[in-house]
Amino acid sequence: MKTERTESPFCDTGVAVDRFFHALYSARKNDLIPLLLGTACSEVTETLAKIVPYWNVIQVSFGSTAPALSDTTEFPLFLRTVAPDSSHNSARIALIKHFGWDTVTALSQTGDMYSLAVNDLVTELEQANITCTATITFAENDYKEQLQTLKELDTRIIIGSFSPDLAPYVFCEVSLQRKALLQTLVANAFRLTTVAKYAPGNCIICKHGKITVAGVE
Repeated sequence: MKTERTESPFCDTGVAVDRFFHALYSARKNDLIPLLLGTACSEVTETLAKIVPYWNVIQVSFGSTAPALSDTTEFPLFLRTVAPDSSHNSARIALIKHFGWDTVTALSQTGDMYSLAVNDLVTELEQANITCTATITFAENDYKEQLQTLKELDTRIIIGSFSPDLAPYVFCEVSLQRKALLQTLVANAFRLTTVAKYAPGNCIICKHGKITVAGVE
């Protein structure tokens, strides 16, 4: 049995697929590849999960949380040791009820990795008698416009689903808008759920997406 690393250091789908085929076709006749371990990037994992069944290779991911990967019909040989993002919805709803919030707005980045979890959550919110006033999707180049829309809606509780790399830019823009206190429910880089309050003046430094919040190191 041959062991080959197919993980791309930059979450590059093309690199990962190339390494998989290199491992597959450079293996000796008696070297089998029954198992592919990885990747931690949901986009890369999803592409590989569509390919490996043709060679009857089981794929196990330790870090891909995209809800789409739960579809066993499309990904029959895919397994993971981490829960999908949508599995946290019950905890989010419990938190919302704990604080007595009855109206929220959903904000998600484009792409199935972020939007599918929000779509499932909106359905569960309705079942929990919690009103979702709007579901807004944004791309990397128009998040400022969508945050302006949120401000016009006079929304206070925002359920966010977006890239940890983009999150500092989003929060900095929130601080720059200055006219509203936004309580934002987000998933951070470690997939934990936190509640952060960004009021006008709280951001001491907001430059090139880097923020320093008063009282937070």
